[in-house]
Amino acid sequence: MSALQGAVESTAPVSRLHAQRSSFPVPTGREEEWRFTPLRRLRGLHGSAAVPAAKVAVEVDAAPEVNDYRAERSDLDHGAPFEPVDRVSAQAFDSFQEATVVKVPAEAVASRPTVITVRGEDVSGAAFGHTVIDVGVNARAVVVDHAQPDCRSRVDYKGALQGELAHTVWIGDVLIRPEATGTDTYERNRNLLLTDGARADSVPNLEILTGEVVGAGHASASGRLEDHHLFYLMARGIPEDEARRLVIRGFFGELIAKIGVPELRDRITEAIEAELAAGTPEVRR
Repeated sequence: MSALQGAVESTAPVSRLHAQRSSFPVPTGREEEWRFTPLRRLRGLHGSAAVPAAKVAVEVDAAPEVNDYRAERSDLDHGAPFEPVDRVSAQAFDSFQEATVVKVPAEAVASRPTVITVRGEDVSGAAFGHTVIDVGVNARAVVVDHAQPDCRSRVDYKGALQGELAHTVWIGDVLIRPEATGTDTYERNRNLLLTDGARADSVPNLEILTGEVVGAGHASASGRLEDHHLFYLMARGIPEDEARRLVIRGFFGELIAKIGVPELRDRITEAIEAELAAGTPEVRR
């Protein structure tokens, strides 16, 4: 995804995780940023072999003030060239033929969020897509720009895993470029392991390329449901299964409450409720 606003001069990559795409070797799985990735499941996407083509559907629910359309690769005018972060993203960027463009005209103020849904239709191959968000001058939009000074960010990732083969890998990387003085950032990853065999690997990273930051930190934690939380609820007459559901709701509810888009809060809450309605597994002992 590329976020563009006018003609922005591209700077050379300054991080080992943000290098030129021509310099990416084929990963072996022993590299720090690849060591938790099951390369065999990528089906050659990380290598040089041709990958079978698959289909992906892209739907845009645009605000009335926002325009969306499909554009051929040759018709795109990138103000700021995309910088791949690894071999897979480099291959994806080199391979897409058509892009989804969401354009916010100059001076426009969107009356509601624009929702982009990307859905894969075939698991036998790979589909290469590209999304461009073009924000005009003085238009109102939320744009991530890692090279801007005096920015503040708080990033929270939460997950709940169930099933003997359930496995997640989270690799967070905050890159603070030399121009991004005055940055105040913190990233956190927390996971609930609901059954035996579930596994969560968490690798937070910070790459700070300026000494003039307000703050920068990270944290991660993974574990089972707290017994004293369940005991507190069960001591008040709540059945164990319902107590587990309440604790899981609370685990995600703290994060959902911070989302400023009501439609997104409702969608995530409904998805969690659907999972809980399917039954909460026995807690990992």
